[in-house]
Amino acid sequence: MGRLVTVGGAPGGGKTGLAIHCAVRWGASFPTLLMTADEPADHVLVRIGQCLGFDRDTLDARNPASLEALANAMRERAPQLVVLDLADDENDLATTIDRWTDEHDTGTVVLDSIHAAALLVPSDSRRNAVDEVVGQLRAARDAGHAVLAVQELAREAYQGGSRPRRATIASGKESGGLEYGVDVQITLARGRGSDRIAVAFDKNRLGKCEAFDLRFDEAAGTLHDADPGDVDASQSADVARADAAVLAVLREADAPMTTTAIRETSGIGVSAAAVTSALTRLAAAAAIVATPGPRRSVLYAIRPKKRGNSE
Repeated sequence: MGRLVTVGGAPGGGKTGLAIHCAVRWGASFPTLLMTADEPADHVLVRIGQCLGFDRDTLDARNPASLEALANAMRERAPQLVVLDLADDENDLATTIDRWTDEHDTGTVVLDSIHAAALLVPSDSRRNAVDEVVGQLRAARDAGHAVLAVQELAREAYQGGSRPRRATIASGKESGGLEYGVDVQITLARGRGSDRIAVAFDKNRLGKCEAFDLRFDEAAGTLHDADPGDVDASQSADVARADAAVLAVLREADAPMTTTAIRETSGIGVSAAAVTSALTRLAAAAAIVATPGPRRSVLYAIRPKKRGNSE
């Protein structure tokens, strides 16, 4: 059975880097189609080269020997990866996905990005174009393929603000249909000047998955697991600010709250993904308690102070 996963976040937050990283890894073992609409294919090939250990400056110089070495490396280490530029008139999205699913019973499909691809779809409205792209991705999923697509989010979804929202995924730009059409929604949050990316699951039909962190190597263009104890100074400030904001909300409420209620608190000043990560850290540190709530929700509250024992 296929799955449709979307990745959203702020510009420069690592969405495309994560998508390309996954495509290269999957292309080593499975038929993998990487469709690019947000960046030219030659730029994407440079990013793929970085994932395979090539120097970006060398690839940018279009040195023939380096490009030949990259082609050889892709054949050896990601032999089942196919890269297509949707801006090419011959690579219509619907036709490309139909052809791919006809030729492969199973595999993976990666798109960067939904909203860039929508600009290439003839339609009477932007929203309808986005819905058309999502429909094509769902068709690939229903054909048994794992689908990963980058999506844009409204600004309020990844920055602090007082505008209430039911979930990050509901802010998919110009298409409320994204909320209902995907199986998993991942949101990335990256502090300014930080190489650390917080990964949060705002929706997951496959089961609960805890938030975690990745580290982005800007020079190499690669992603790695982040060491929980290795946090840079800017990210330390972001973490401290998020933790403090969540604790302040819970103290003010003086009652158990759901994740959604905490996120929607007026003036909290941190992103939805930052709230999720803060709750995970604070619960692990025993600063707050988590208890089952109604409708499979989780309620969070400040951990009561222990009373001293009396003789």
